[in-house]
Amino acid sequence: MSSAFSLGFSWFKDSCRTLKLQPLAYTGIVVFSLLMSGLLSSLPLIGTLLASLWMPFASVLTGFAARDVLAGRTPVYFTLIAIFRDKASRWPLLAVGILASIWMELDMLVFQMMGQADLAQWKSRLRASTLSPLPPTSPWALFSPPLPFICRFS
Repeated sequence: MSSAFSLGFSWFKDSCRTLKLQPLAYTGIVVFSLLMSGLLSSLPLIGTLLASLWMPFASVLTGFAARDVLAGRTPVYFTLIAIFRDKASRWPLLAVGILASIWMELDMLVFQMMGQADLAQWKSRLRASTLSPLPPTSPWALFSPPLPFICRFS
């Protein structure tokens, strides 16, 4: 148990040292990975699949970037191209991504089926409690509740 704690603590120290040595370059790679995940997952129909395929590559990219920083080198994005070109690492990462996407789709399907009745009930309550003539998806709906209050004092 103590060896697991000491290993986790050494990983934490290394991550702090990575951020101290290259705060902008390493943070840029991490933010790039997160933004790509968000962009891919926002695509209709295939977004979850593409984001799940991307995540193993993003994990390896951030891991290699941390390794480079700790070795005294500046992390670069070309590592991602090298990962895609290397067949020995590409296929296992794609397999992990496919398994993750299958798991994610099954997970979303189960939770959708389990929460379907509750979601319908919540939507009916939301429609009944909406007093504003503006639809709730309108950006002006944010300003409609305080308008009577503001107009009364003007």
